[in-house]
Amino acid sequence: LRGRQAKMVVDRATFDQVFGRRHPAVMRIFEHLDADSDGQVDTFEVLLTLTLWSCATWEDKLDLIFQCFDFNRKGSLRLPELFLLVATAARVVGRFADLPAALADPAAQKAAAAAAFGGSAPRAAAQGQAAAELRPEGFAEW
Repeated sequence: LRGRQAKMVVDRATFDQVFGRRHPAVMRIFEHLDADSDGQVDTFEVLLTLTLWSCATWEDKLDLIFQCFDFNRKGSLRLPELFLLVATAARVVGRFADLPAALADPAAQKAAAAAAFGGSAPRAAAQGQAAAELRPEGFAEW
């Protein structure tokens, strides 16, 4: 297994099996997400896209997105998790709409994620303190 990294991807056949057979037009979503045309799409991009385009309420969408990125299942997001969410959201939006250059910049994405913590997450990490955590209520407010 040396040199091989686990990839969290959804391939074209799986996407078609789960979504495309009932709604063939949904394969256009896969085509937009598959930016490099390798037949694979990042799992988090798929989850975020389907959640945002679902008919759920905004509150339910926020809850599902929060749960998808709460990797340790402690009911809170830390800065790396929120940064991944922000970066994934920027990639997804960029696949379907023109994304302003400032929003595509990783430094701006990190700053946006840090703002959710009031700037305390990077400061705490620099001081060797426990990482700041963002609870669902704070996430919804942010």
